[in-house]
Amino acid sequence: MQTPFKPIDFLSRDIRVERRGDGTILLQSNHELKPYEKHVPAFLAKWAREAPDRVWLAQRRGPEREWLKVTYGAAKRQVDAVTQALLDRGFGPDKPVMTLSSNSIEFALLTMAAMQARAPLAPVSPAYSVMSQDHAKLRYVFDLVKPGMVFVQNGEIYARALAALDLANHDAGGVLLVHVDKAPPQMQSLPWSELLAARPTDAVARSIEQIDAKTTGKFLFTSGSTGMPKAVINTQEMMCANLAMSQMARTRKSDDPPARRRCAICARSPQPTLPTCRRVTPCWRRHWRRTTRSPSVSSRTSIHSLMAAPPCRPISMSAWKRWQ
Repeated sequence: MQTPFKPIDFLSRDIRVERRGDGTILLQSNHELKPYEKHVPAFLAKWAREAPDRVWLAQRRGPEREWLKVTYGAAKRQVDAVTQALLDRGFGPDKPVMTLSSNSIEFALLTMAAMQARAPLAPVSPAYSVMSQDHAKLRYVFDLVKPGMVFVQNGEIYARALAALDLANHDAGGVLLVHVDKAPPQMQSLPWSELLAARPTDAVARSIEQIDAKTTGKFLFTSGSTGMPKAVINTQEMMCANLAMSQMARTRKSDDPPARRRCAICARSPQPTLPTCRRVTPCWRRHWRRTTRSPSVSSRTSIHSLMAAPPCRPISMSAWKRWQ
């Protein structure tokens, strides 16, 4: 039985080769990089204008594991609010934001807000916080970045890691601690909702206008497998050029996104849901439930950037193989 994967037209191979006398071989693509945006927040602003009701992010939440979805329009409003909250607290190029927890919708919104405020974002591997016993690498990164804010999704989970950091006296200015779900015990922490409560002013637009190609967007850290992690500066130009390359990697068609595709079994056009590399239509899903237990959702596909919207739902590869 044919698996209902979407056909993809990849960019053609067109490479020139230069061979030098010392044995060096240089490979260069003949495809010219298409023009790209000035900064990453411009992408969110574009789709908030053109497709405000289209879902941008979705994540399973709560005991029932229901999908929490955020549209482009709602995301832009929340990002602007958090940007204002950051600007009100003096964040900018010299006052970075550090995140300790793994991917979440709030993580994504804070990422965009920090970029709009021109405050470098330093995402730190959760393993440095929840798996380490001495938190040596976490403390090293913290002292290197000197963040003005530390963000955690769940303060109770990251309590030990936070206790290992000098949040109160870092450079005598203190560090703002922000949590989403639960406050860390015996620590002063600001709820995420307070950042969302800020009302955007003209300062947000002025800050965005000041973003240029060389503005630092992120500090990405090496694994630290041969020593301590090293911070790699990612500028807005670097990230936008990388996005342009990834967009050129396959040909976009006029009906993509968010075209509706007919079900391979019943020929109806179901509502778009979540894209993933493992796609199953709703009718296949109903057949699965009639014949065996419900598929399990892969943890690696728990959050999706909804740039396309085929009628599909993520399932684990093992569950898919059992169905076949």
